[in-house]
Amino acid sequence: MGPLGGGGNYTHDLFTEAAIGMLRSRTEGEASAQPWFMYLSWTDPHAGGWSTTNAEEGNPVPDDGDFGAMSDWPLVEQDHASVIQNFQDRDVGRILDLLDELGLTDSTVIFFASDNGASNEGGSAANGFHSYQFFNSSGPLQGCKRSLYEGGIRSPSIVSWPGRIAAGGVSSFPWYFPDFLPTALDLANAAALTPAAADGISIVPTLLGHGQERTDDCMYFEFCTSNKWGYAARIGNLKAVALSSEAPLELYDLSVDIGETNDLALSQPDLLTPLAACLEAQHRDSPQFPRGDGNCTASR
Repeated sequence: MGPLGGGGNYTHDLFTEAAIGMLRSRTEGEASAQPWFMYLSWTDPHAGGWSTTNAEEGNPVPDDGDFGAMSDWPLVEQDHASVIQNFQDRDVGRILDLLDELGLTDSTVIFFASDNGASNEGGSAANGFHSYQFFNSSGPLQGCKRSLYEGGIRSPSIVSWPGRIAAGGVSSFPWYFPDFLPTALDLANAAALTPAAADGISIVPTLLGHGQERTDDCMYFEFCTSNKWGYAARIGNLKAVALSSEAPLELYDLSVDIGETNDLALSQPDLLTPLAACLEAQHRDSPQFPRGDGNCTASR
């Protein structure tokens, strides 16, 4: 889209305006006959004590929504809710309205998702930072962002395609980001272009209400920071997780224990065998992501 200029503006607004410009351009001239893909990655709400830092370093968070009068809420939590309402909710609506205006709604598939669970970054609530526990953002799940428990890696998705995906449907089919490439290519009638070595599967059958089962070996997750390394794998409803390179594998049956409170590793060790094999097969050492606590120079 090119550089986004201007001072004193939220990046959220700059991203949104650039996205609106891109969508309008798709109805002009030769571009109107071409397929297109847009990835709009907003950063609000994100880590930060907006009520304290932004007033000094930029524009204050708008508090003219429904939450400015919540006097029994900490100011940072009023701001957190206001960011969601005044930025995300507002601009999802603007994008959807524009698709209607341009006549693109029926030919556009929309994915709305998060890349992690509830966030608890930036600092402590005592120091003016948002706490994921204030709104019970993880619900029954254990943990939050940067955790390999479900609270860190499980989040809902919304997919819309009028006339093709039934409105109001709910699916418990598990999918994750490696599935997006084969899914997007399948939706574009270009499934043959999916690289043979690509992880993930197309979830188009699930989206269209046909039902399916995962045909890959397992779903694999890894998290690495400057002082911690861990990995997790899921096959069906069984999940294995190790929160550090020295920690033993934990085993959970997510069909009856979504909160991961009953570790089955000692009582049913045979169930760990295929999961342990997946973990060993999927990890690839690299300078950025070596195995072992305290060795990583990046996080994913």
